[in-house]
Amino acid sequence: MVAVSNSVQIDPVELEPNSSGMAIGTALVVPLALLLIFGIVDGVRAVWAQSILQFTVDQMVRWGQVHSSNGIGAVLDYAHRDLDLPSPHNSNMALTVTSGPTRVGIQVRYTFTYWAPKAVRLIVPGVSKSGQTILYATAQLPV
Repeated sequence: MVAVSNSVQIDPVELEPNSSGMAIGTALVVPLALLLIFGIVDGVRAVWAQSILQFTVDQMVRWGQVHSSNGIGAVLDYAHRDLDLPSPHNSNMALTVTSGPTRVGIQVRYTFTYWAPKAVRLIVPGVSKSGQTILYATAQLPV
């Protein structure tokens, strides 16, 4: 026994931390916290990709309105040259451009792959087991 004061006696065995209890708590909390963090990061990446995709499509339509006499090929060239849109041969992306006498329309379909699909599936139930989601961006404006 160690005397701390004149009236209180403390047993040194009682001061040791319960290391097995801390290990169990850590083993339960850390994986769940990491899943939540990775799920949030992947969700933010998907929203960011959708935002960039929609912005790119809007820019393509605006350019197509101003340069409508150049044809659809010029819109595609602009998209790949100036907007850094991936190559049409990219298997993750499909680009459709329509042009008529009254409108220009563009649709881009992009296959987005999550880094941690299992973590995202805990938060967003619609994610496939392969961890891929199809993102669409469309715009149609009058010429």
